[in-house]
Amino acid sequence: MTRAATHDDANATRLRETARIGFENAESAFTLLADRAIEMGDVAVASPDARRPIDAAWDAGVLFELEGCLDACVALLFRAEHRDALVERMMGESPKALGPLAVEATLTEVANILASHVASGIADALGERLLPSVPMLFAEGAAGEIEAFLGERARPDAPRYSCELGEPGGELGALLVLAPTR
Repeated sequence: MTRAATHDDANATRLRETARIGFENAESAFTLLADRAIEMGDVAVASPDARRPIDAAWDAGVLFELEGCLDACVALLFRAEHRDALVERMMGESPKALGPLAVEATLTEVANILASHVASGIADALGERLLPSVPMLFAEGAAGEIEAFLGERARPDAPRYSCELGEPGGELGALLVLAPTR
């Protein structure tokens, strides 16, 4: 193995560990927000040549660009049933009773909190500053919209990190995606 390959492997390992720390922070915040046990799945790493598009079942989502010590995007995506259960849990009423604006506001606020915890975990691990941008909400078709955005902004040679957060056997869940940018 060449010295450059060894360096690249070390960087990839550090970034995966850093993503895991950020995702664990989001898991803790999600547990507190939902007042239910939320667990984090394994951190999946998709290399550029093995990357598949985000499953279209992840219909609603919020995307943030991270600014500071790591140039990256972080996205939180929700399946329709997760979105509805989350909104009802947070607001105490069904999404239909609340209307679309309340649903969008709830998703954006929850995603803002979780993305801030991802950024905080990464920043703490690196001893630097990292902040999420203003959120970009995709109320429908989030998987495709976020894939298109990442296609324009994410580094084509960089791996993408993801993990699911969810209530074991329950109704709450989300997908976190971290993609280094140019």
